[in-house]
Amino acid sequence: MTIQLDNYTPFPNLRYSGTDTDNLEFGVFMVKVAWDLLEDGNCTISAEQEPFVFKDEYYGEVNVTSVRYPSDFVPYKPKTDLVLSATTWAPDGKPASSWLAGVRFTSTDGIVSEKVLRVFGPRFWIPKWKRSLTEEEKLNWREYKNLFLGWELSEAKPITKLPIRYEFAYGGELSKDADADGVPIREAFESNPVGRGYIDPHWSDHTAPVPAPQIEDPDDPITDPYRQYAPQGFGPIPPAWLPRRPLGGTYDEAWIASGGDCWPEDYDFEFHNSCSPGLRAQGHIHGDLKIELVNLHPRKQNWRIDFKDMSPVCFLEHENLDPKFLRMNLDSLFLEVDEENLDDPRAFCTWRLLFHPTETLGIKLFLPEDDLSQEHLEAIELPPTPADVCVAMPQNIGE
Repeated sequence: MTIQLDNYTPFPNLRYSGTDTDNLEFGVFMVKVAWDLLEDGNCTISAEQEPFVFKDEYYGEVNVTSVRYPSDFVPYKPKTDLVLSATTWAPDGKPASSWLAGVRFTSTDGIVSEKVLRVFGPRFWIPKWKRSLTEEEKLNWREYKNLFLGWELSEAKPITKLPIRYEFAYGGELSKDADADGVPIREAFESNPVGRGYIDPHWSDHTAPVPAPQIEDPDDPITDPYRQYAPQGFGPIPPAWLPRRPLGGTYDEAWIASGGDCWPEDYDFEFHNSCSPGLRAQGHIHGDLKIELVNLHPRKQNWRIDFKDMSPVCFLEHENLDPKFLRMNLDSLFLEVDEENLDDPRAFCTWRLLFHPTETLGIKLFLPEDDLSQEHLEAIELPPTPADVCVAMPQNIGE
């Protein structure tokens, strides 16, 4: 079925289909808006809009660096993701060994989410021995474990800035034994393979300093070299990392036997929520939003941003159903406030609306304050969920 689209906004949009665990399909309509973050704390729609991101964008090499911007191309997010690409700056621009950095999102209904991190300059876990080992003894240090006194966390060196990236949070990988061919077996910390500070009592080299995490939860300071800590940050979690990965479902023999042509039974739409734990809204954010950033700008220690609600509205025309005005869900808000974009800080909003794939004849996209009368504004309904619009279909509806 051909769906007529009339866009009365300047925003990029995309229409495609999604499926649920029963392989039922629903229509997905997505809109993305880029904003300029102004010096006075207000936002204005950017003159230059941005295309959709179809796959996760990394800071560098895939699986070696952390994700900078998560893919926009998902079927549905049951909650709003709040994601930052940020650099933190020492207060007053003076080098410091440690300080706090934080973000708070407040809607008209109250605090949506907030997260505070403690950052450090470079620091190390230093191995302490009763006596110095010879170079030969270091190669077989396990034989001298009775001389090992433990690890000591060094003082952090003063710095003026630090990118808030998972490379500086707890995590990493290490070599464990070797396979039949003598190739070292690498074991990664599954919640953050690109981090630092992951030490194993048996397999980690106990004769050399180990870089320690430079980002931690101030309520759960890193004090134990062998304990595994939750990685801290403001960025997105890749789909293969914990705790996100299990939400994608179990791809076992039973799933293969079923044909493998749909999501597993234990798949959860929340798999597509990629933001860091602590930054996910309880549901979808509606209304105006105030953002407070602490130590995320070199000249503004307390940076406040007023985000006015500009949620697009869709008018859907149906074949056998009444036409409706529907509000779109804001399911992603990305703040680009890192050092590289400090001269042009921006925000990116992605709104999404699900629709009935066989009944929908046309979609009209509006900006409510500019295009709709008071009567129409009062008629706007909340958007549907996948269960409201799923149908069995023989082919993709987005062609």
